[in-house]
Amino acid sequence: MSRAIQPEEGLALLRELSCPDNEEGNETCLTRLIFFTIFHALKISRAMQLIKNKIMFLKS
Repeated sequence: MSRAIQPEEGLALLRELSCPDNEEGNETCLTRLIFFTIFHALKISRAMQLIKNKIMFLKS
């Protein structure tokens, strides 16, 4: 049986997969990863808001 990945584990996994091992590059890479994650979260949030608005419109 599989278990859900915790947020900390997910971030660690993404960092391992996408960030180089040198110290200088890690900070830049992690910053890019954080902005990428926030950007996609905002896109998903906006899409959900549009769907909610459409449902409310159809109900009225």
